[in-house]
Amino acid sequence: GHIYNLENIFERLNKHYFNGHLKKPHLTWSEQKTHYRLGHEDSAMNTIVISKSLDHRNVPFYVVDYIMYHEMLHIKHGTTYKDTRWHVHTKEFRVDERKFTRWRTAEEWLKHNRV
Repeated sequence: GHIYNLENIFERLNKHYFNGHLKKPHLTWSEQKTHYRLGHEDSAMNTIVISKSLDHRNVPFYVVDYIMYHEMLHIKHGTTYKDTRWHVHTKEFRVDERKFTRWRTAEEWLKHNRV
């Protein structure tokens, strides 16, 4: 990206939150700016895609970190099949999500700012 380096973000978060245990997938910015889907993890393609709209100087670093962290949690937790449906945001996932140091601040920023 022009402002943020996804490789550096992944490595830093992997060390801090996952003790370096996550295998790094292919990391890329989305081709188009997206405002609804800010990131996604594609396990079949071993890829994390972060919205190009976040690669902007007006977006705080902790927001980009938070989106990357969320996608990294998908690698850690995977998907579970329960009660005839797939679950990606399990209770355990949400507990881990709140371990992000600036979770509440990032959520508030996203709620009040359009990227």
